[in-house]
Amino acid sequence: MKKRWGLLLGTLLVPAALELNLRASGDCPARDYGSPCTQYSVMHPNSRPARSARISQLQQERAQGKHLSADEYQEHAEALLVLIDDPEFPANGIACRHTCVMLIRADLSPAAMRYVRQHELEHFITPEASETQVNYAAAKVQPVGMVVTAVSSVWRAFGRSSSLRCTLAGLWNTFHVYFLDAS
Repeated sequence: MKKRWGLLLGTLLVPAALELNLRASGDCPARDYGSPCTQYSVMHPNSRPARSARISQLQQERAQGKHLSADEYQEHAEALLVLIDDPEFPANGIACRHTCVMLIRADLSPAAMRYVRQHELEHFITPEASETQVNYAAAKVQPVGMVVTAVSSVWRAFGRSSSLRCTLAGLWNTFHVYFLDAS
């Protein structure tokens, strides 16, 4: 019986402590994303009209209820992809809507790469969707990749920060955005 109460208490206290830490993290430095879409999109070899046409085709197929396989999604993603080989790149991936390019870290594991490609592609297919909706849509196609991406993101966050409190606040905020539909 004591184990159950301990588990229940822990389940309530850990998220509460993380939330309080997030609310008190005003002195933590904000992440500066800069303008990666402007900086890196010029690296894509295909023309913007060709990329835009591909995105329109995907949106129409989704609207018509056509089911694409994971491999077909990856083929479409490849046509929009720019791999970024920069350890300071601020995210796993970014969908640059105005240039129709997805920027993705080159150092991701294969499973994470497939998931992030799917995630960024979902931003183009359903531009009105929230980050959480895009996250879950990509996880339906690449569930293992979502788990691998989450774990490697946490690992990388702890590796680049000198403040445990700020790292936990940043990770909790990211959890809000990607899993709880909050911004």
